[in-house]
Amino acid sequence: MLVDLAKRIYREREQPTTLSTLAYQSALLELSLLVLRKLPQMKQPLPPSPAEKVVDAACSWYATRLAERPSVRDVAREVHVSPSTLRRMFQEVRRQTPLKVFSRLRLEASMQLLAESNLKLEDVANACGYSCASDFCRSFHAEMKRTPAAWRRDLPTGPGYVRR
Repeated sequence: MLVDLAKRIYREREQPTTLSTLAYQSALLELSLLVLRKLPQMKQPLPPSPAEKVVDAACSWYATRLAERPSVRDVAREVHVSPSTLRRMFQEVRRQTPLKVFSRLRLEASMQLLAESNLKLEDVANACGYSCASDFCRSFHAEMKRTPAAWRRDLPTGPGYVRR
């Protein structure tokens, strides 16, 4: 195949015509395809579905308003769907209810605050949308199997780990 391609290009170089430029481009395209076919094929990710876009928007909006403790109805209104449609989309995309996902978002935000600050548990609880420190501690312990104070105490320290 390469030899045939070289012969065609050689003829175009020796006796150029008005189509020679197209012949060079065609040869370059054939060479590119030849190389690309030898590379391992990677699967292209599918574009996000409309439900994925809504779920991502809902999670992003919720994560920025944890302290306000928005309800599923509030989130649904913000992403322009009904609460039941939002629940269905969460099941389809995340295989979980919105409440479970939002609970995880609150927990992750609290872990970040615990790791990066010296805020009191009450302040962490308020910032992450928990009604009080005891509610926060109970939720944290149920998920992490240890108290927030113990989790914070056991964080790694030393070079590369900066606790503010």
